[in-house]
Amino acid sequence: MGKYIVQRILQAIPLLIIISIVVFTLMKLAGDPFAYLAQDPRATPEDRALMRAKYGLDDPLPIQYITWLVGDDWRMRDKTGDGELDGYGDRRGVLRGDLGESIVYGRTVNEVFSIRLPNTLILMVTQYIVTIIFALFIGIFAALRKYTAADNIITGVSFVLFSMPVFLLALLLVQVFAVQFKNLGLPSLPVSGMYDPRGDRSFDELVRHLILPVASLAAISIAGYSRYIRSTMLEVINSDYIRTARAKGLSERRITFLHALKNASLPLVTLVALDIPFLLGGAVITESIFSWPGMGTAFIEALRRPDMFLIISFVLMTAVAVVVFQIIADIVYSWLDPRIRYN
Repeated sequence: MGKYIVQRILQAIPLLIIISIVVFTLMKLAGDPFAYLAQDPRATPEDRALMRAKYGLDDPLPIQYITWLVGDDWRMRDKTGDGELDGYGDRRGVLRGDLGESIVYGRTVNEVFSIRLPNTLILMVTQYIVTIIFALFIGIFAALRKYTAADNIITGVSFVLFSMPVFLLALLLVQVFAVQFKNLGLPSLPVSGMYDPRGDRSFDELVRHLILPVASLAAISIAGYSRYIRSTMLEVINSDYIRTARAKGLSERRITFLHALKNASLPLVTLVALDIPFLLGGAVITESIFSWPGMGTAFIEALRRPDMFLIISFVLMTAVAVVVFQIIADIVYSWLDPRIRYN
């Protein structure tokens, strides 16, 4: 397994390099991030030249990419835009942990990520815990009551939720649990931010602010995951080894949760492993609606300028997450089914 993991990591390196080159080139073609200064009467052409020189935007594209990759502290640079070399650069490059400087936020991308990524992880982890728990319960419940009224109701609700755009579901939840509850004098839920703007940063406030964005994301995921679990459980519970377990007199609970669920979880592992990395981007709409200060809102702001270093780092972070979670999925696969070997 260790050799297999090392091979997967080595295979991912050229892929990440290709992704970075493609994204870097596309961001260059997207336009000048300081074009807005031409419309600002307070900004002089010298100011614009200074900003372009600061971020190295006047260098040829290959030089910009190499600088982003390995830094510029090894070569002389024009830092003022006057055509004269002023001194060595101060960037260390992605390979040495320096993701560059964000044009939108005026600080390093590392600092932006260190502030925003934990907020997104709080939202993501909570949403996935809720999703897995409810999807397992609903999927198993529906599979054990195949074609009953309860199964048909769950199927209908799942199809409705799965067909619904996340922004529409989020707006409906806001309308019901924030607006209507408040109009009726009932306890209402907050609809923006992570904490009370009056300064209450307690855990209870965080939980209250999490309910609506987590419900918006989890409801649609539960609808999809529960259908996968139901279908795989139906296949497994009709298998010969399950019939053998019943013939041996094992309890139905032991058969369901110890024997059937373990094998039925294999497709779910792949689905979760593919889904989690893209949740970084998938939470963009939800974070925007609920003003959640995470990576999604930072990515939206970066696209408007465009903030090339932040966008490239965001895309690469997602690509690395895909590789990491695929390796984790392979490890979980071999644990759930000992017949699977990667050596």
